[in-house]
Amino acid sequence: MNDVLCLGSMIDRTFSHTVNRLRSESLRVIVLDLVDVLVGGRIDVDWADQSFSIFCKGKSWCIRDFSAAYVRAYDISLGALDEITRDKCASEFIRLTTALRASDHQRVIGRSLDLSNLSKVFHSIQLAPIANYFDIHTPESIVTNNPSAAMEFIVKHDRMVICKGASAFKTTARLLRESDILRLDLIKRCATLLQQYIHGPDVRVHLVAEESFAEAIFSSDVDYRFSNNKSHEVVQIPDFVQRFCAQLGVELECPFLGIDFKISTATGQWYFLEANSMPAYQGYDKRAGGVISLALANYLANKSKN
Repeated sequence: MNDVLCLGSMIDRTFSHTVNRLRSESLRVIVLDLVDVLVGGRIDVDWADQSFSIFCKGKSWCIRDFSAAYVRAYDISLGALDEITRDKCASEFIRLTTALRASDHQRVIGRSLDLSNLSKVFHSIQLAPIANYFDIHTPESIVTNNPSAAMEFIVKHDRMVICKGASAFKTTARLLRESDILRLDLIKRCATLLQQYIHGPDVRVHLVAEESFAEAIFSSDVDYRFSNNKSHEVVQIPDFVQRFCAQLGVELECPFLGIDFKISTATGQWYFLEANSMPAYQGYDKRAGGVISLALANYLANKSKN
């Protein structure tokens, strides 16, 4: 079959944007609702065949029936109304992510390396050596619930330190204030990620197979995502950054990544922050005239970029 399996939720703006763009490029898509699958469906893994099937609402689909798949799967169990539904959703979510990794299907977007959607801590430990190989730095970071260790890190960086969540969940990043330092004892209750502050523009690169699409974001606020004072500019990235992004795609076995950088205003040095294997890219795509979603459509349709 030439159909593309799209598994996710249409109330997810990224998923609905992608489905609509695939349809506009004349791809035949079969949309399965993530909630229906996790709550009332079942995923069966065929380990011998390196394949899996989805059963939902009296129908079944095998991944081998599709030429490609676009999946935005996330754990919805915390929103369940009762314990039985919660356990069912959590179990099927793990089964689904396991099935995606077990499948030998060659054209799947959403086959994440791990269930954390590549957490920030993972990046600082695992991906820094790859960045360093391409002469790209990573900001010094520490995850701790020890106030003394936190204070030592803060002093080392002249109090120019970012505070943000350590998990893959979206949190606000902000510059540490004096009032925060006075309350450092509170981190005993929850480990906190502190990171060296790099002053300069942000750059988001979206990697689709071997193609990269970059946008620079200029903002007077630390976290541009929540700022009303920012500007965007489509940019060309240097060759060494392009090679690094391509290598990340290979290392993480993810054909689609959202990769975040900072460029130091003082030195011009590139700093790698993180790589999101399930990026919310629709805003960047719209500003770039739809080139990211077109590349996704071409990849899923197995078309060359030429």
